Amino acid sequence: KFHQDILENDKQIDKTIQSGIEAFNYIHNLATTLDLEVPKSPFMKVRFASNVHYPWLIRCAKLLKVLTTIPNYQPPLKKMFSSNIENSMTATFEIEIAIRLKLNNSDVYFSDEYTNDSTPDIFIKVDGEIYNIEVTSLQIASFHKLTQNLHSQIIQLMVTKKVDISGN
Repeated sequence: KFHQDILENDKQIDKTIQSGIEAFNYIHNLATTLDLEVPKSPFMKVRFASNVHYPWLIRCAKLLKVLTTIPNYQPPLKKMFSSNIENSMTATFEIEIAIRLKLNNSDVYFSDEYTNDSTPDIFIKVDGEIYNIEVTSLQIASFHKLTQNLHSQIIQLMVTKKVDISGN
């Protein structure tokens, strides 16, 4: 509704606004189609209900369009949208690597059976040979979890206590 109001009430819609609204609609449709669990934190609400974040939404939609060309992308994408921050961050790193490989014109795909077992995260085909890729982080997920929690708490303060905050 927020984005629709902007579209209807702004007489001089620039390209960023139009592209931002299109990106939002693409992400919304993808999330609805795949029944993604969208985190309910105030941080996510601000991201998706603010025209200030249109450049972020545009970039996110472009990357998701690349991701959807990679076979078996649905399980890692669902894991990325999990409320469990550690699982979400782990999947984010896997998706980032897969997208980078895809943008480099590599033949890449995710495992058919996406589990927490010891199956490889990504497969890549090079010169007819298939190679396994395991994406691992050393304590980075924990760092991101702490950062995300702090940021969420600050945003929650802003929303619930009506605290003015400037900058990021």
